[in-house]
Amino acid sequence: MEDIDGAIKSAHEWMGIAEDAMKRQAHAKAVYCMEMAVEAAMKAVLIGVNIEVPKAHDVAGVAEISLIGNRKLQSSFSEGLNGFLETFRTLLKERTAAGYSFNYDEIAVKMKRLATDLFPKCKRIVDECDNEVKHIKKA
Repeated sequence: MEDIDGAIKSAHEWMGIAEDAMKRQAHAKAVYCMEMAVEAAMKAVLIGVNIEVPKAHDVAGVAEISLIGNRKLQSSFSEGLNGFLETFRTLLKERTAAGYSFNYDEIAVKMKRLATDLFPKCKRIVDECDNEVKHIKKA
């Protein structure tokens, strides 16, 4: 089994880097790091319910199939999953642009809007996944 603690720790580390990037107004870097944070957090929950985690960034489909309605999860977590997945899919879609934003000035405005809008949502997703991991480990 993969390391559930390592995955959630990684999620928090990526979120910390995203927060630092926000403070420096490096919005594209923040978006990139937020995607990595949410990805690691979702992978931690998947590991917790014994789902083999794909070696890919896009785990939204696996998470949707494996986590929605999963009885091992708290109902409060399950109720937020659709919103979490919507945020994650948005991040996945913008990840490439965020990684190469140094080439395009017009992307900067979009990245600032995305980072500002998505940062609190990503922070919540990572925190909720962390709480869910703790719940899974106690069960």
